[in-house]
Amino acid sequence: MKKGDRKKVFEKYGGRCAYCGCELGDKWQVDHAISKCYWFYVNSSDPEGVNHIDNLKPACVPCNHYKRSQCVDDINGGHNGFRSYMLSFHKRLARLPKKTGLERTRRRIAYMNVIAEKYGITPEKPFNGVFYFETIKKGGGE
Repeated sequence: MKKGDRKKVFEKYGGRCAYCGCELGDKWQVDHAISKCYWFYVNSSDPEGVNHIDNLKPACVPCNHYKRSQCVDDINGGHNGFRSYMLSFHKRLARLPKKTGLERTRRRIAYMNVIAEKYGITPEKPFNGVFYFETIKKGGGE
């Protein structure tokens, strides 16, 4: 990606993550709102559009990693989109073990707590269903 295009993506939401709204520093990633794997499924006639600025969002590393290749909302009529995944996050958080001797599990717990903090989620308080980019007025950043 060209430096100028990357800067445009960064500036879409005032230097903030499109998903959690945290301020992006130097370590951020460009996310495909409709992921590359799904794009070709729904837009096979426009293979270049996957990298169009309208499909790109600035994301902090934890949000982009947690979103993975999911689309923001499911495009197949199921419940496989990032929003659906986040709406049940509090349930996964509640099932985490309180104590573990496994380093891998400790890392997973720490990672999930980072995501929970970014979205204000607790086992008792689910994700509100609204991403940061949806709180921004149209025309200002997108």
